[in-house]
Amino acid sequence: GKMEADKIKDKKLDVHEDLIEELNTLRGRVAELEESHFRCENFNGNYRLNAVIPDSQDESRQHRFEDYFDVEAIQRIQDAFSEATRVASVITDLEGRPITKPSRFCRFCDLIRSTDKGMSNCMRSDASFGTKSPLEPIMRPCLSGGLWDGGTSFYVGDRHIANWIIGQVRCPPTNDDRIRRYAREIGADEDQLMEALAEVPSMSRDQFLSVCNALCLIANQMSILARKNFLQAQA
Repeated sequence: GKMEADKIKDKKLDVHEDLIEELNTLRGRVAELEESHFRCENFNGNYRLNAVIPDSQDESRQHRFEDYFDVEAIQRIQDAFSEATRVASVITDLEGRPITKPSRFCRFCDLIRSTDKGMSNCMRSDASFGTKSPLEPIMRPCLSGGLWDGGTSFYVGDRHIANWIIGQVRCPPTNDDRIRRYAREIGADEDQLMEALAEVPSMSRDQFLSVCNALCLIANQMSILARKNFLQAQA
């Protein structure tokens, strides 16, 4: 009788240990699933990218345009867009520093940007194109040379990472006296700048607005795809 009881007791202990081991395995699996759910959690229909980006002491390094986009591929799209629409184009960071190489930049703006003060004003103008409504273009005279510019912002999730700026077009009337004064202010050659102004493409504001609207649609779709690709790569 005692030996039989001991066998039953040992068997119960084995079953108990097996259950504990199974529970521990399940706890580990649940923890993995919870972590996976957190990494891909949907918040009001938008994935929270900050939940899946690895920790880093350099916060700015985590959210550069180059982290989400193939810059060479974007450069080809930008170049093709500029050629098709006859506008200049560049993508800049939030400080106005170029990320892509400029497309179709006119000689007028090249002369302005060749001076320190002109370049500083151009970067300040480019940096001001940030918008919280990526599908609504900003369209206005450049804060530097006065030609018309348009632009939109790249957002990945709710994070603003770059601006796409187009323009360098004349939307008549043009204030020639203002441009001559500006040439003297920044130290550019006045006569050369006025000669270059005559080479700048001209279009109506309605036509330029149509180009800006197309830009917004393209940039927004690219941002959506970049977010999906980034999440897929993280997963």
